Amino acid sequence: MDPSPPPLFAWSIVAAFAYLLLDGYIGGLLDGMPFLPSLLSGDDPQEWWMRIVTMAIIMIFGRIAQSMLRRQQALNRALERSRHELELLIESASEGILFLDPDERVRVVNPAFCRLVGYTPEELRRSDLHGLIHPRSDRGDALDPEECPLCRLDPQMEGIDHIPRLWLTTSRGESKVVECWVRAVWTPGTRHFEGWLVTMIDIGQRVASEEQNLRLLEDLQREGQRLAARNEELQRFAYVASHDLQEPLRMVSSFVQLLKRRYHDRLDESAREFIDFAVDGTRRMQQMINDLLDYSRVGTQAKPLAPQPLAPLIRAALENLQLAVAERGARVEVVGCDVTIMADESQMIRLFQNLIGNALKFQPEGQRPEITIAVEAREESCRITVTDNGIGIPPAYRDKVFEPFKRLHAHDRYGGSGIGLAVCRRIVHRHEGGLEIVDRADGKPGTTFAITLPRAKVGPPPERDEGAKP
Repeated sequence: MDPSPPPLFAWSIVAAFAYLLLDGYIGGLLDGMPFLPSLLSGDDPQEWWMRIVTMAIIMIFGRIAQSMLRRQQALNRALERSRHELELLIESASEGILFLDPDERVRVVNPAFCRLVGYTPEELRRSDLHGLIHPRSDRGDALDPEECPLCRLDPQMEGIDHIPRLWLTTSRGESKVVECWVRAVWTPGTRHFEGWLVTMIDIGQRVASEEQNLRLLEDLQREGQRLAARNEELQRFAYVASHDLQEPLRMVSSFVQLLKRRYHDRLDESAREFIDFAVDGTRRMQQMINDLLDYSRVGTQAKPLAPQPLAPLIRAALENLQLAVAERGARVEVVGCDVTIMADESQMIRLFQNLIGNALKFQPEGQRPEITIAVEAREESCRITVTDNGIGIPPAYRDKVFEPFKRLHAHDRYGGSGIGLAVCRRIVHRHEGGLEIVDRADGKPGTTFAITLPRAKVGPPPERDEGAKP
């Protein structure tokens, strides 16, 4: 192991001794060091060693002083660099920054704050800040110094004090709204209070946008309430009108049929055909009125939504259609319906009954209907598809078929009034879901109705009322 280096004191003695031996070399230097001749005079060995020790001590303290001086110079340079960086940061900040002393006078202010209020740094430093910017409340009332959040600052505040909105008056008399943050500043270690650091930003555009959005929201709410009232009024009108139309229509149908029976032998073939047209027209009109009543009942006679298991609803719809399914020899497959939804029981049965009924009805002549009802459970909703092998619906008409009384085929080919799908979409919309027509996943001919409904978020649903009908 290498020996440890000699201590600084030993090196200083050796250096001092060498220094004295080379007095011939350094003689010219002694002229500028008046204390050295007194140290080097005399012949006493003890006195000579005292001189050496004294020289060593002088050299040690000289080195120490030189090291301290260099360290202080480095610290000064680092401090100056940090101060420059801090000034550059404050000067280039986009937020308004000012520093208030304990007397709440402006000590430091950056250009962003000057641009915000329209005053120069000198004007802000020599004047009362509250008197210059005239802070006001959100109601536009001028704030007294006792009420102004910038004039009642507490040195003992904890953390950062946030002022969401404060209205100021600029040097040009303009009003600006700002958001402020205030923090008390203490000297680390000594806990000497220095003042407050205030940061603020102009939020005029944001406030204007919020106020505009609020006005738009209020307008939309009023318009929504007006439309809801008109929609309710129209629903009541449709229900009342449809109900009141049934009696005169029933009277017309009865008398036309009576006319046919009583005067059948007196009428020629054309007259009997005309009467048949009238009877058929009144019958179809009666069906349309009944369907219009069903359409209006979706909104006027609806029940509150409640958790309902999906499987019993589909099973009830199939039970209502079991005769039609048997007559057509249809094959119906139900896949994965073990979910619970928020639903009006009778309306949901009516929805599936209409879709399955359409799948049975709109089939090519002589073809056996094949219907698949599949359910895909998702986190907050479920997707139900009703797929058939029928005649299909062209993409150009997939939105139009949901309009009331919209038909794609003649009455003599496929019966019905054309309101069934409109009722289905209205039921789904009331359940905050969606209903659309998509292509079959396997690409084969037919139609797929895709329904999206929210799942129930509560416990087990109540037992279904077996007597419920659509």
